[in-house]
Amino acid sequence: MIEYLKSLLSQAVTLVWPAVTVDSLQGQFTKTIDALNALQVKQLATATSHREAAEEIIKRAHACETEAARGAKLSKNLSKVVVA
Repeated sequence: MIEYLKSLLSQAVTLVWPAVTVDSLQGQFTKTIDALNALQVKQLATATSHREAAEEIIKRAHACETEAARGAKLSKNLSKVVVA
């Protein structure tokens, strides 16, 4: 009797939701996971790109500081020469 009821329930579910099967649900789940993985890869690439850009900005800022220090030293030396 229980098997008969299970069979009826299975048939009812198939009639009500004919497109919903374990395979279709698994397929949708797989597509969703693949899309999430692709998004994660894209976000990682973007984060890496932003990190590299930030490193380049920091590198250029250090170069500017170095040049500013050189300029200040030259200016100080020139003022000594002009005064002398």
